[in-house]
Amino acid sequence: MWLGLSRQLTSRRLQTAAVITRMGINTTAQGPFNWVAGQRCQPVDSVGQFDNVSPRTGKLFCRIPASGKMEVDRAVATARSAFPGWAAMSGMERGRLLTKAAAILRENLEDIAKLDVNDNGKPIWEARVDMESVIACLEYYGGLAPAIVGYHCKLPGGSWGTASREPVGGL
Repeated sequence: MWLGLSRQLTSRRLQTAAVITRMGINTTAQGPFNWVAGQRCQPVDSVGQFDNVSPRTGKLFCRIPASGKMEVDRAVATARSAFPGWAAMSGMERGRLLTKAAAILRENLEDIAKLDVNDNGKPIWEARVDMESVIACLEYYGGLAPAIVGYHCKLPGGSWGTASREPVGGL
């Protein structure tokens, strides 16, 4: 039994590591801009595009395709199909992923902050503070994830109730 469980956990960790490795970070304003199934991709049914103009310079920053219904349906279906694997992970494993995401962002903080400056026109110090806030949230919840456990409570008539917190899926 333990050997089978160990193999399952090892397989799941390898799959997770592969997704993180594929993710990397592309800190350019080049497309594709959609993120589905662990990778950047073009929408399957672009319904046009819009210009993303930098409020700081007034110049065209990039053109972004607008996703249609088929693309939204694809993203939702992909998220729903990924959910059982996410739900099967322990809080510890999910926490590690959040912490790894925070580390990837921290490694690329300056590049992402510069993109934010160009995209939103905010000062660089504010973009850095925003990134630090995002990273802090991921680190906080990454550390908290293993600690979220169920509890028992006494009910009237001498019975007991059990509550557990579990992922509920894409909403």
